[in-house]
Formats: sequence, C-alpha cells, structure tokens
Amino acid sequence: MTTILMLLVGMLVFTFLLQRPLKKQAEAQARLRDSLGQGQRVMLTSGIFATVNHVGTEQLIVEIAPGVEVTCTKQAVVKTVTPDEEEFEFADELPAETGTEVEPLESTAAPADPTPRTN
Repeated sequence: MTTILMLLVGMLVFTFLLQRPLKKQAEAQARLRDSLGQGQRVMLTSGIFATVNHVGTEQLIVEIAPGVEVTCTKQAVVKTVTPDEEEFEFADELPAETGTEVEPLESTAAPADPTPRTN
C-alpha cells in the first residue's frame, strides 16, 4: 500500500515539475505576442529577421527585405531583436536608383517540340 502511495506522490511531483515551466513559457510567449508593435525588429521561427509593419489580432505583416512584405501569424515570432543581436546591418529603405535600366534576359532554352518522339 505504501509503495502505491509513494508512486502516486512521485507522479504528482513529476507532473508539477513538468507543467510549471511549460506554463511559464506559454505565458511569456503570450506577453511577447501582445507587446508586438509597428517598427519592431523580430526573429521568426524560421530564423528570418524582419521588421513589423502592421499588427492585426492574429497576424502580422512583416518586411523581410526592403519592399518585400509577408504575412505571418503572431505565433511565428520567437523573440524581439535588438540591433546588437544582429550580425548584419539592415537598411529600412530601398537602395537609391542609379539611373541604369536592367534589360531582361532572353530565354536561351529551345522551344518545346510538340510532336512526341518514338524510339
């Protein structure tokens, strides 16, 4: 009888020790989601660094490069990032126009042959 009681107490302590850190982590993530604001630099779960442009109730529009915006869920944000945590400098503006136009490349692939080949 005492063995069963000790086993139950051990299971309760083990459960308590597992649930408490998980609950704290979930609360910290919820505080992070609630504190997101326009202009903040964040790191997404994919490891991509981005700037928050618009905040919705469940989603964000983030800019991952000048002029490139993507929509993601708030749960995709792992943490906010300070400038000293980033290895590379990020410019919020598009590079200045140089006045030179870039010509599109012409396709060098051969046109598709519509007739099937037989061996």
